[in-house]
Amino acid sequence: MSKHKLDYAQLSISHITTKNGYPMYDTIRKLNKNNDIEKYVMENYDRIGVTASEFILSYLCELKNDMTGMYEHLDTAINNGSADNIYNNGYFYTHNKGSKIEEKIIKIYNKAISKGSKDAYYGLGHHYHTGTIIHQDLTKSIEYFEKAIEHGYAKAMNDLGMIYIKGGKDILVDYKKACDLFHHSYNIFCDNNKKESKGSKGSELGAYNYARCLMKGKGCEINLRESANIFIELLELGVNTDWVIEKLQKIYNKSNDKRINKKIAKALEQKIVEMYEYNTPSD
Repeated sequence: MSKHKLDYAQLSISHITTKNGYPMYDTIRKLNKNNDIEKYVMENYDRIGVTASEFILSYLCELKNDMTGMYEHLDTAINNGSADNIYNNGYFYTHNKGSKIEEKIIKIYNKAISKGSKDAYYGLGHHYHTGTIIHQDLTKSIEYFEKAIEHGYAKAMNDLGMIYIKGGKDILVDYKKACDLFHHSYNIFCDNNKKESKGSKGSELGAYNYARCLMKGKGCEINLRESANIFIELLELGVNTDWVIEKLQKIYNKSNDKRINKKIAKALEQKIVEMYEYNTPSD
């Protein structure tokens, strides 16, 4: 039987929340054909937990266009939850395929920030940057990315760098700023590629884009040797393999440095052998 055709008696907490206790909003929307979820949550409120229960009830009100009830339950959820709990609930909510209320999303993330969530700075910066969940506002995106950077978020450094690479409404292209941000992210990558630490996730993106800047001379002097060294390091770690191979091939064709070309050829040969061995079925 499909999990989206469950009878009320078959419902369990695992059907509506993740293993960590965060609501699976898209599944809840599909299961709630007969308004059974609200009844189930109320009967199992303590087992599900105050924060998760109230987030679910808020979402169910949203589906019914009951905005008053939606905000009442939301306030209870965010006033009782920890910073990380609120942020993670907000994360799952924004990745749900159902309807979304922009003001609700902003309220969730800002509450998480007020309680000390560092992740929420990046989350809001990301949403203001992409404009897929809330309206795009690059000025606000920069503001939140800069706050995330203050907490050492390498991915925010990369994403902010991409804003300055492309520019946008009221934002001028600034290759120098972008390159500096990518360089900073690369330094974090160097410090953490063997021992990943909180906030360093995404530093490989900055490393990749810093190598591209060095390759093209965007915001810095062209340095094919340093660019190749970074790409080789990424290749050895299996980061963006196809893109990295393409860039190394371009440097090889462009460079007259026999030493670096030899190093590139060796790295590419080794990666091709590894890929062949991985994809070859054993006898």
